[in-house]
Amino acid sequence: MSASGGIIPAVLAVTVLAPTAAAALASLLIRGGGERGAQAAVAGTALGTLAAAVVLVAVAAGDPVFLGFGDGAGLAAGRLAGVLLVLVLLVGLVVQVFATRYLQGDPRYARFFVLTAVAVSATAAMVSAGTIVVLAVAWVLAGAALVGLLAHERGLPAARRAARRGAAIFTIGDGALVLAAALIVAAVGDLSLRDTSAAAAALEGREVLGLSLPALVATLIVIAALARSAQVPFGSWLPGTVAAPTPVSALLHAGIVNAGGILLVMLAPILVLAPGAILVAFAAGAVTALYGTILMLARADVKGQLAHSTMGQMGFMVVQASLGALSAAIFHLVAHGMYKATLFLGSGSVIHERQRLRRAPRAAQRVGGAGRGARDAAVALSVTFALLAGSVALIAPDLAAQPGGLILLAFAWATAAQAGFWWLRLRRPGDAARVTAAFALLGLAIAAYVGLLSAFKTFLAPDLPAADLSGWAPAWLAIPVLAVAALALALNWIAEASPATAARLGARAAGARRALYAATRRAGDVPDTVRALPGRLRPDGAHPTARPLDPTPARSL
Repeated sequence: MSASGGIIPAVLAVTVLAPTAAAALASLLIRGGGERGAQAAVAGTALGTLAAAVVLVAVAAGDPVFLGFGDGAGLAAGRLAGVLLVLVLLVGLVVQVFATRYLQGDPRYARFFVLTAVAVSATAAMVSAGTIVVLAVAWVLAGAALVGLLAHERGLPAARRAARRGAAIFTIGDGALVLAAALIVAAVGDLSLRDTSAAAAALEGREVLGLSLPALVATLIVIAALARSAQVPFGSWLPGTVAAPTPVSALLHAGIVNAGGILLVMLAPILVLAPGAILVAFAAGAVTALYGTILMLARADVKGQLAHSTMGQMGFMVVQASLGALSAAIFHLVAHGMYKATLFLGSGSVIHERQRLRRAPRAAQRVGGAGRGARDAAVALSVTFALLAGSVALIAPDLAAQPGGLILLAFAWATAAQAGFWWLRLRRPGDAARVTAAFALLGLAIAAYVGLLSAFKTFLAPDLPAADLSGWAPAWLAIPVLAVAALALALNWIAEASPATAARLGARAAGARRALYAATRRAGDVPDTVRALPGRLRPDGAHPTARPLDPTPARSL
């Protein structure tokens, strides 16, 4: 066994193995009480999180670390792996801590912590894999743990369907990655991922059965990534995850589903050898981004909205990776993991807040008709554009010229303009100072976003391949994505500024909305009325699922 110098390789091993060791200990303690097993699992993941932070600091200040057998199978971590390790372990820890209270009384309490620890450990091994074989093995293990988590509420027909659907789709995706690894091993041996550019060079020009090996491997990698990140046509498994308890949903949507994007970024130099595979990834990502966002708007339940939001977000991330914006894709992935975990874990509170807002009076009257609406839209667009342009000019002048940079800036502009538009619409007489202060804060947020994007790119540069624009999807493919986003924004503003227009659009959209909602149910989503989960959520936050099933229908959470 060999390792880079110092104790950091041992710390890397602790990062990956601590959750697994905790899972084994938890399984041994099941007979002694599920709570003891849960405590062991949480302690192991906490130790792994601390170790991951140490690894990140070490690789940021020094060289990448490696722990393995010679130049063969093992674990390796650079800056990219360090960031992803912290994300994976931290999300897993937060979910486990939340579940210690939420799942109290659940007969499968200990089982949840065992599977969660295995999923976290396998995902950590995947992002720090030293070779393609280690990557494939960790990928399959994480998928198997994911299927087990989907079946946590196996007493519910919807949960059983979701687990079967997930198993079927993962069989396709995982089989594709295993086949790609087998082809690579047969051609050049166990490919080292410590230098993916050199790994890609080892594959270039090789053939198998008269087919280009890089093109075949890249296509299989894209299939695996699309299946794990719930992209069209493999996205039907993700909506079914709402049948799982909230901690399971949070872990899946905030952590494991990100693996598809991680795979595309880690193996980007191989994908560049097959432009056709990149175009497939771009098309799937763009369609999924639109499809997931539309279905999110059609959903009536909070978790259903969040599930389809994840599909859309993953689609946007795949588009970023396809355009060569690798650092931006990782930045988006980290941000999505953090806020989606927060949204899922707080989904119950969202329902109560929505009910309160429905009963509360409106904060302000939106008056002035179409004329004022047009003025508000013009002000929001122009002010936020000036703020964004100034931030880019001062902080990251080359951002727009980077791969995928234009699409990121366009979406940042749209998001900021939407916030500014609503501040203007909700203002009351005498609120000029407040609106000015709000736009000033928005300017700071825009500058922070641009600065973080630039800093993230600089930090990850040693681990990311230099973008060869000729190998990525052509930049002009971003135009239809931006056009759809601009159209959606325009329709939203027109409907808001003109009540008559809103009424007409609403009447025309009602039938389509019902059809889309029905489509989500046929796709395997949990219907509005299902048998209640075993035990309702108590006011103290516990989830005593050991009680018998309540036969009274209830809306899914």
